[in-house]
Amino acid sequence: MNLSKAARSLSLCLCSSVLMTSLATQVVAKPSVSHSKGAVKLNASLSHGTLPNYASSEVYASIKLTASDFVSEDRAPLNVSLVMDRSSSMAGDKIKQSKLAALALLDQLGAQDRIAIVSYGSNVSVEVPSTMVTSKNRKKLKQVIENMEVGGMTNLSGGFQQGCDIVAKSLSKESVNRVILMSDGQANRGMTEPGQLAGLAGECFERGVSATTIGLGLNYNEDVMTQMAVAGAGNYYFIDDEKAMAQVFEKEATGLSATVAKKAKLVIDLAPGVELLKLHGYKYKESKNKVTINLAEFSSRQHKDILMHLSVSAQKSGERPVLGMSLTYEDLLVAKKTSKTAKLTATVSADEKVVAKNVDRKVYSHAQKIEVAETMKLAMDEYEKGNQEKATQLIEQQRSAMKQASQTYDFEDADLDSYKRVDKELEETNKTIQQNAPSSAPAKKLRKAKKKRSYDIQNAEELF
Repeated sequence: MNLSKAARSLSLCLCSSVLMTSLATQVVAKPSVSHSKGAVKLNASLSHGTLPNYASSEVYASIKLTASDFVSEDRAPLNVSLVMDRSSSMAGDKIKQSKLAALALLDQLGAQDRIAIVSYGSNVSVEVPSTMVTSKNRKKLKQVIENMEVGGMTNLSGGFQQGCDIVAKSLSKESVNRVILMSDGQANRGMTEPGQLAGLAGECFERGVSATTIGLGLNYNEDVMTQMAVAGAGNYYFIDDEKAMAQVFEKEATGLSATVAKKAKLVIDLAPGVELLKLHGYKYKESKNKVTINLAEFSSRQHKDILMHLSVSAQKSGERPVLGMSLTYEDLLVAKKTSKTAKLTATVSADEKVVAKNVDRKVYSHAQKIEVAETMKLAMDEYEKGNQEKATQLIEQQRSAMKQASQTYDFEDADLDSYKRVDKELEETNKTIQQNAPSSAPAKKLRKAKKKRSYDIQNAEELF
């Protein structure tokens, strides 16, 4: 069942929103409760605050995590491995711009940070082992970057594994640990399957090292890079113009330098009779009634949003527990481990009018945005297969569903404006699909751009 159909299975009700307090305090869901203490604020809401006692229900839980604004000059030291593609396809402007980007990244690091530089073609080379970025070492690092030469195939897995191993050997309690992987082509040496590469990033994360992936140009596999970033709890970037590469590296370094929390983990306990149908946006592990989401680091003002699609069994009238949650992280602003817990509950009623009356427009709007994001990716997958008609059909159906939802649930003005903007975006997307063969450069660029949009929206609703 897609999001629109599931959401229409019940009339939505007023939310039970929760903002968590810090240091192991607990707040039970209320119509409007907020607290902003701690480096990461948490807001959780149910789409249906009143459930029927005569039937099971499908509901959504919207969980929003927002990092504090970072203002201090002090920050955690960075432990980074830059894994650079030097395969033959990088010749010319690509390798020139990637070197400039690497130098820009280096300029963002200080004497408390350490960096390793790994390059890969057919083989993997450790250009510089993990090194503190002192004034003396900086000169050597720049020289190594400038002298790098291209050649060979694309051993992406070998380069990533080496980068992870190096960072893992220099882990410390204070540092933020990250592999930054760049590629402009298809992995054709070592591991090549998307699932294998995502698994490699997941294994690296289990060792305490997150992963950021950067896709350059129009010939890399965006599904590989996206899945690796999701599994590695890092970021994914798409660069269609190599001249913009330095800006992306600078953005990544700035985010790492402004890290306010790390080792963030959200554990969700589903109440008896509650089943997780789908969790959107993040990789998770489910064991019986427990769902665990590793969220890694939060940079200043970063948003990470989670949407859970749940099935809730019928119960007698009264209070109905839906889920409990526990957020733990290392708060770098106060140098202590922090935990926040809360419960989301609904009321149960035999009155159909009461069940149908109340609507949480914000939660339903979140669900609609996720549906748009998923449709974007599905349509791009069909386009890549050569099914242009199917791709445009999916997008047109989504445009209709989005308009109907906006009219039915009376979204707030800010959301309505964003829906109008995205509707125009989808209209332009269909024009591009209709006018360009799937193998053309405009088609490749569109697919990568829209899959990146899908990735962004599913991770943070504000990017819709």
